[in-house]
Amino acid sequence: MSKGEELRSYSLPASAFLYTLRGSARVRLDDSIHKVGRFHVLEYYIILYKSTLALPGRKEIAQLLEKENPFQNQYAFAPHYPLPLYDKVKLLEQEWREASGLGKLHVKALFQQLVYELLQQLYRQGIEPLKPDLVSQAVAYIREYSSRSMTLESIAEELECSTGHLSRLFKNKMHTSPIHYLGQVRIDRAVQLLMQTDATLQEIAESVGYPDAHSLSRSFKKYKGLSPVRFKKERQHHVRKQDQDMPQTSLTYALQQTPFTRYTDIDYQYRYNAEGDLFMHGRVKITAMMIMLCLSLMLGACSAPANTNGSS
Repeated sequence: MSKGEELRSYSLPASAFLYTLRGSARVRLDDSIHKVGRFHVLEYYIILYKSTLALPGRKEIAQLLEKENPFQNQYAFAPHYPLPLYDKVKLLEQEWREASGLGKLHVKALFQQLVYELLQQLYRQGIEPLKPDLVSQAVAYIREYSSRSMTLESIAEELECSTGHLSRLFKNKMHTSPIHYLGQVRIDRAVQLLMQTDATLQEIAESVGYPDAHSLSRSFKKYKGLSPVRFKKERQHHVRKQDQDMPQTSLTYALQQTPFTRYTDIDYQYRYNAEGDLFMHGRVKITAMMIMLCLSLMLGACSAPANTNGSS
């Protein structure tokens, strides 16, 4: 890594101990950030391990680990006695490189001694391990790898828990199942690509995690109630309608000065000149009043007294 470069997120393939010898760094475990070391170059050992359950009593231990799994706990501390830990780590590396059958047996014994020494110092210093939020881990994993082929079993295996335990915790906190949430994440991403690009449905499907356009369309209709094509058309129509529904006077006012408005004295109706066109209101009322005026004049003429002089 070059100076200033940030290490991308990395999911450990197993549980691990990270033992730093010198240097400085910020180590992030899920949402927790820990500062280690004093200098500018980090030298460390990372020991990956995976626990397996031995018979007898496998079922009882499995149930116990589901409720309280120490292999998922997180902690970071500066040991008061770092050299005993360093000696065991160094010897552990040497025996591991031997790669002989007897050496691997010794490695397992040394590893157990290392764990004992580490936990003993941890408890003596009063360090409380942090229990990670399994649901938050599942959400982060789903959002990061939603484009991959994923099942409930694969998610649970990645987080080292049972499918039933994960489903219960996820439903209680997120009010939905992990697989339904995965579908929602994929469809939300598909909506973005649908509205912001000219990608085909097949291209979008492959990008968000569906094998083909048909699978995407079926899932899209399940979550949105419409097919992708119709959804896009209705969204575009809605946007155009909003633009059209904006009054012409408002659009004109945003660009230039509002034209002068002239009022008439007929029922407070008004007309205005916009871009050379004359719009008149109350035309029906004007016609009706003209007819009434003509009738009044005619009736008045018929009721006038006769001319006694006989002039025409």
